[in-house]
Amino acid sequence: MRADKRFRVLRQALGYSVSVTVARPREGLRLLQRMVASGDPDAVWIVRENLKNHRLASALPAETETLARSLR
Repeated sequence: MRADKRFRVLRQALGYSVSVTVARPREGLRLLQRMVASGDPDAVWIVRENLKNHRLASALPAETETLARSLR
């Protein structure tokens, strides 16, 4: 299923859109933290991509940096 083109398109969309669409940065950060905790490689990729957007980092710099460090 993950090799399916529709899955890849969804993954790419989520890699950009999660940090863009969250109205409350803390809730968005918690969502990303849960995604990392899941251990799913696609979820972790989505988190990495969203952290590149810097939207959450501008609202929650310390928390976002801690999350980013946990991915290294």
